[in-house]
Amino acid sequence: TSPRPPLTSPKELVPIVYVHGGAFLAASSELMLSGISFLGRAGHTVYSLDYPLAPQHRYPTALVSVLRGLAFVRQAYGVERCAIMGDSAGGNLVTMAAAMMSNPKLLRQLQESTGEPLLEMKFPVLEQLLCLYGILDTESSLQEAPWLVDIALRFIYDSYAPRGEAKTTPFCICDLADDIDHYPPTLLVAGEKDPIFRSSTRARDVLHARGVDVTYRAYPSTHAFLGFPRTWPLPRQYQQSSVDAMHAILAYLRGEPMSDTPAPIIAAPMLDRFLGMWEVALLMGLAPLPILFVSGPLFILSCFLFVAILGLVGPIGGILIFYFKHRKLPEHW
Repeated sequence: TSPRPPLTSPKELVPIVYVHGGAFLAASSELMLSGISFLGRAGHTVYSLDYPLAPQHRYPTALVSVLRGLAFVRQAYGVERCAIMGDSAGGNLVTMAAAMMSNPKLLRQLQESTGEPLLEMKFPVLEQLLCLYGILDTESSLQEAPWLVDIALRFIYDSYAPRGEAKTTPFCICDLADDIDHYPPTLLVAGEKDPIFRSSTRARDVLHARGVDVTYRAYPSTHAFLGFPRTWPLPRQYQQSSVDAMHAILAYLRGEPMSDTPAPIIAAPMLDRFLGMWEVALLMGLAPLPILFVSGPLFILSCFLFVAILGLVGPIGGILIFYFKHRKLPEHW
């Protein structure tokens, strides 16, 4: 669900440094580009960062990596002013990076704990911060969470949180609120059906109490709704939330008022919709197969067939989908 706004000269638009999500454990900047491609089509230059993943690399390794990336963008590309944007775990990292860059006391503490020469680095000036359904607070996200979600969230937090003497070190922006004296204007985007929805509302209240210019937008959708391809057979409200959030983000970046009127959804061509259903089927459709025989003697055989079919159909289907979309075979198999 990508809006197609009129292109503006890139010189008039602020560059954006993007940090991807993935629960600190997975994904990459390349994998998550579909959720931010609308920024490039609107004329923005986007620098997408990768960072070391947990649990091999716990806090603050990823945060230091993002700070290095921001310094590199300034040094290598001459970007002196930019906006930073992150979703989910990336939202955590950009909000924490903004706190460090805007408050020398916090940056000095991080330098002392890591040994990195952070105070010597030259960062771009942060004009705006955009956080999409970020992990901004650990306690509020666990309140009233279903037991399965509670287990998953605790696993994520435990995998990323520091160990040993530094295990009490805060790694979410809400835990640093008392030490924040300066902070860039911030847009918080959240999904009302997101298990960590409370994280964004608490961050909104905490930052507002510190005098930060906070804009908050909530949509009737789940986590990571902005990255859903418009060709997938998703509920209408998820598609509407995605396209509305894109329009709101572009308006915020340009300093324009954000509209509450639902934005039009561009219909996907029939072939793209078919390929989208195929993609979803490859991701989810074969998964219930072993369950059909879970209580019978054919369980082991069905599991073997499931793995064999998925191993065969997955790569072949992915290659065909790539070819139909791009009219060429993928370079990396």
